[in-house]
Amino acid sequence: MIPGRPSLRCYISECLSRADTDYTAVEEIKSRLENTGFEKTSGTGAYIRNVTREIASGRLPEPPAKDRIGRMGWNQKDEAILELGGRPEKLFLLWVIAAEIAYQRNPDAFGNVEDLGGHKTRIADLQAKRAELHKRFPSAWAHNDLHIGRITSDGAALITFAKAPGEVPVHPPETAGERLIEYLLRKEAEAGPRDENREAA
Repeated sequence: MIPGRPSLRCYISECLSRADTDYTAVEEIKSRLENTGFEKTSGTGAYIRNVTREIASGRLPEPPAKDRIGRMGWNQKDEAILELGGRPEKLFLLWVIAAEIAYQRNPDAFGNVEDLGGHKTRIADLQAKRAELHKRFPSAWAHNDLHIGRITSDGAALITFAKAPGEVPVHPPETAGERLIEYLLRKEAEAGPRDENREAA
């Protein structure tokens, strides 16, 4: 599992959202593939195999934007679009099938993010904070920015940032901002999905 990447459920949800449909449409395609056996020779089948390989390898951590799906240069893409009624956005239904197969082959290609949009918003917020902190460091630290660790017998204490108590020392100040933000971004990626009900409470 790769922190910061969508889970299989999230990956499928993003594909269905881009296709403006629900999983019923995927089931219809699966049924047609199973009944006709044309997954081995058709453009649709070849397209699924290509996308499956790329997702399983980790090179496609999330589905493409809706306006790009028809322009991606996959083999048999045009033939697959024709078999899907001439609508490029229906290719996302094949991405759902490919993601499911890829998960069976390599579940570690997926992550633990259940809300991709929310996750990207939180990352963008942290990156904005990075820019803000870079302006402040190394000269402007308020008392509540700091965490003072246990004082030792010789009177010394490790001073770290309150947002990373015991983890990110304030010295050397020249790299303090960069180290703190990298720590926060890493923790955000590792945190994965949030419990919105718990946060609301």
